[in-house]
Amino acid sequence: MPQLKKGKELNDPRVLTDVVDVPVREIRDCGVDDDRLMNIVSESVKLVMEEAPLLPLVLGGDHSISFPVVRAVSEKIGGPLDILHLDAHPDICHAFEGNKYSDASSFARIMEGGYVRGFCNVGLRSINSEGREQGKRFGAEQYEMRTFSRDRHILENLRIRLK
Repeated sequence: MPQLKKGKELNDPRVLTDVVDVPVREIRDCGVDDDRLMNIVSESVKLVMEEAPLLPLVLGGDHSISFPVVRAVSEKIGGPLDILHLDAHPDICHAFEGNKYSDASSFARIMEGGYVRGFCNVGLRSINSEGREQGKRFGAEQYEMRTFSRDRHILENLRIRLK
């Protein structure tokens, strides 16, 4: 049977459990407003975190769920997080196409809420003037692919602060 280095059984539900999908798209398609939907996602993450030693590992989904997930973790641990965001897009628009919960706006909500103390975008290849301005506004470190070679020494020495 597969074992973790610390001797934990991977089939132990307290080590690794799929708590199934939160059906974000289906809930949205039913007409639930976005504020309520974001609260559903946040409360789902908090519920998982109530069962020590469980910690959320959120995979997949559209980027709009980044906001409620980060909000939940920050609120549950009692303080802001540091985020290393590996993506081709900064996802920091104020309200992309008028939607403040757009997948292109999730990190603006995170930063406005004070859920992050350090935010670093790495791998940007599609960033416009709004993305750069918002990055400056929120104090984000932004590293574009076109300057990756020049910035490599900085990226190799990034230090993520642990709470």
